[in-house]
Amino acid sequence: MSTDYSMRRLMPWLGWLVVCIAGLYQFLLQTSTSVMISGLEQTFSLNSLGVSLLSSSFFIPILSARSPQAFSSIISSPDA
Repeated sequence: MSTDYSMRRLMPWLGWLVVCIAGLYQFLLQTSTSVMISGLEQTFSLNSLGVSLLSSSFFIPILSARSPQAFSSIISSPDA
């Protein structure tokens, strides 16, 4: 019984830890391209627009994977 209680107390903290790590990881991914701009421009012979399109293409699969989940949570919301 006490194991179940301690597990229920631990789960919210574990959830917050996962969310914080994922947020930090996403922040690092988004800011890492600003460090590599000159290298990407030289390596791929791109201008600033090309580098921005190249770096944003990384986030298209992430956005497309999150959108159905976001829409389904809005539709199934009890407040709606």
